[in-house]
Amino acid sequence: MPMATSNNIKESAAFILSADGPLASKLEGYEERPGQVEMASLVQEAFEKRETLMVEAGTGTGKSLAYLIPAAQRAVAAGERIVIATRTINLQEQLTGKDIPLLHEILDIPFKAVLVKGRSNYLCRRKALEAAREPALFDNTTGLEAILKWAEESVVGSLSELDFIPDSGLFSRVASEYDTCLKSKCQHYDNCFYYKARAEVSGADILITNHSLLFSDLAIKAMKGDFEEGAALPPFKRVVIDEAHGIEAAATDHFGTQVSKAAVSRQLARLSSPTDRRKGLLSFLHSRIKKLDPDIGGLGGLNGLSDALMQLEGTLYEDTVKAHALSNEFFENLFHFFASRSDTNSHSFRLTLDKEIKDLPAWPDCATEGATLCAALKSLAVRLRATLSAIRRETEGKLADNLLASPLIETGAVAARLSAIADAMEEILFKEGRNAVRWVALENPPPPRRMRITLKLSPLDVGELLFENLYERVSSVVLTSATLSVRNKFDFMENRLGVDRIAKELRLSKKLPSPFDYEKQVKLIIHDDLPEPGERSFAREAGRRLSGYVKDTGGGALVLFTSYSLLNGLYDSCSTPIASLGIRLLRQGTAPRATLLEDFTKDENSVLLGTDSFWEGVDVPGPSLRSVVITRLPFEVPDDPVTKARLRAIEEAGGSAFRHYTLPNAVIKFRQGFGRLIRKKSDTGTVLVLDKRIRTKSYGKIFLDSLPGCDIIA
Repeated sequence: MPMATSNNIKESAAFILSADGPLASKLEGYEERPGQVEMASLVQEAFEKRETLMVEAGTGTGKSLAYLIPAAQRAVAAGERIVIATRTINLQEQLTGKDIPLLHEILDIPFKAVLVKGRSNYLCRRKALEAAREPALFDNTTGLEAILKWAEESVVGSLSELDFIPDSGLFSRVASEYDTCLKSKCQHYDNCFYYKARAEVSGADILITNHSLLFSDLAIKAMKGDFEEGAALPPFKRVVIDEAHGIEAAATDHFGTQVSKAAVSRQLARLSSPTDRRKGLLSFLHSRIKKLDPDIGGLGGLNGLSDALMQLEGTLYEDTVKAHALSNEFFENLFHFFASRSDTNSHSFRLTLDKEIKDLPAWPDCATEGATLCAALKSLAVRLRATLSAIRRETEGKLADNLLASPLIETGAVAARLSAIADAMEEILFKEGRNAVRWVALENPPPPRRMRITLKLSPLDVGELLFENLYERVSSVVLTSATLSVRNKFDFMENRLGVDRIAKELRLSKKLPSPFDYEKQVKLIIHDDLPEPGERSFAREAGRRLSGYVKDTGGGALVLFTSYSLLNGLYDSCSTPIASLGIRLLRQGTAPRATLLEDFTKDENSVLLGTDSFWEGVDVPGPSLRSVVITRLPFEVPDDPVTKARLRAIEEAGGSAFRHYTLPNAVIKFRQGFGRLIRKKSDTGTVLVLDKRIRTKSYGKIFLDSLPGCDIIA
């Protein structure tokens, strides 16, 4: 990217945001926000000094402009690409639809910003057309005609453009993939949706993406040991991570690995349907070879391919059927092995794959079945590669290349994936160490849904991985969120995210003042006369209290829960009284999250009950959200294997798992829930806490001390 100069590049970001700056001169009624001005200066300084900056700035500070302006200045002036990663789609839409167009209008900085999506979001024209021509590839092509019609008119070719919801299995089969792409050899290369998008990305100064894609990029680079080349993202020098309180979870997912029964079945089904040998890649490749005309195709006869045809029609098909059967047997037996050891009646549960499990008498049989499956998958992959190599040797440089290129690369990709699956299974089932926890997630939903089982490996120390693969590899990292501190200190997040491993002179953590007057805008009401949340009567009594509160306030309440069981219990006790008031009661699980939020926003007197995903990312300014009700303090239930392993590691290192992990995590989430209420200066309302422990337990003061000053009523 070429370097450029302009008046705005020479000006400080703080001046641009000041009362005398270009934004103020263009925007009527513009008010300077001291926190925003200071944050812009901090970001600019971090870029200049190659520092890592952790900055907490509450809702209303204007974080996005505070980092976008110095990012645009740095990218254009120094010719550096900068990544901005967010956790939620809402924030990405704000950046691309509002903030960046504003800066283009106001500033004399010729920067280009592009929203970057994962490759699987884009349709592959070749795959879609082949699916239409070769229905043998698919068990189900329902909806394919609508996708093809859309593709003819689409400019971008992204899944998000569709005005209908296609079958997820179908779209994944026609989506662009790295290992099945023919690249420049594809006849659709010049009109490829993905490569058009990549061309836009490669010429951009600022890349807007999500946490998932950022950590996918870092994980791929770590696996390859190459941090100079692009992976999921093109190379970049600096990164801003907004909503940074959530990156430990994202990094845990992407630096780990997993194997599910569905993933194994999906790859084997791509080779051949277990119920119909005419469907799948083996049949597809076989039919393509049989279609070759020896005279026109220049093959000089099919004799050299006879062995390959026999393999496709016989041994490879039989090996695939055998692998299907072994996979079903192993995962079903493993499911029952773990399910019988669960002490919960829940439809989903998680268990650690530890020494205690492996010492059980039934484990050796499971392990043997797992080893047999891994061997079968690897053997199948080897046979596939050998057959594909033979076909390539016989057809290389001949007219058959165009006819066979697609099934060859597709089948080769499946072979590589089967090998990778087997390696991952062996790593999870039979190996130890690697500073990781190995565990299994099981779901046994009511019919007609099928049981699900996934083997997982998750890193214990994400901070070390972030230090090695992020902070040490780029020039500057800015971590920002409205909730990064506990009792105004950053120790917890600095440790969890690895920032404390950076040399002190190269890092800074800063908490900026909120632009809101919480003492005037918020009343915090604590009901300390209810039973504790662990008591049986809590849901019933809390439901009664909520019903009375809604009657007094007229609704407009977001009610936050820590579990579905508590949500359902409270719903049972308050739904009838609230309905009798003529107030609509919305409940998570009855409709998509976006639909519930839309209905809640439109109906100013409705009440919305939600669990985990509603504690953050809910932005409903105005009268529709007048109250936030926190039913219980959001302590993470330590039944998650990763959480349990991290708690144990803290204790073994001489620390207090509760004080150093459980409590600060709960405080951060509590602050997120509290933050749903006030979204602009004109908002007012009440936060109601139904968990008496915030007053009766010594740790309750830490929750209260971590909130902005407001009027407390107990």
